[in-house]
Amino acid sequence: MKTPTKIITALALAGIAVAGGSAFTAAAGLTDSQTAHFIGGSVAQSITGGTLATTTYTYDATSLAGPTVTAAALTFTSASVGKTVHASFTPAAAPGTPVVFTCDVTVPDISFLVTCTNATGVLNPTTLKVTVAES
Repeated sequence: MKTPTKIITALALAGIAVAGGSAFTAAAGLTDSQTAHFIGGSVAQSITGGTLATTTYTYDATSLAGPTVTAAALTFTSASVGKTVHASFTPAAAPGTPVVFTCDVTVPDISFLVTCTNATGVLNPTTLKVTVAES
């Protein structure tokens, strides 16, 4: 092979590697969005009695069965301070059976962050239901 042909071939292979790597990462389903998307699909969120600003999910990294949510960090607006939060996730395998998560007692007045947890977690959740009520 002549030198210019080698250079063109090397550049072409490098371009294919970059394009292939980009396609792989885009198709992996990862997102840094605070919306309803997570690895493995999306969760429909239903919020009653308060204004939810952001939601961040925590996953069990050791679960071989699939995405298992074990916690949700819910950040509310200031209008929800002092209210009690209740949360549940509905798993894909049992759509009529919500799994209740234990939440911090009330929305604090500084961070507006409430953490809801469940030690067992929920495999492949499809719905997050949050109810905010007066204490």
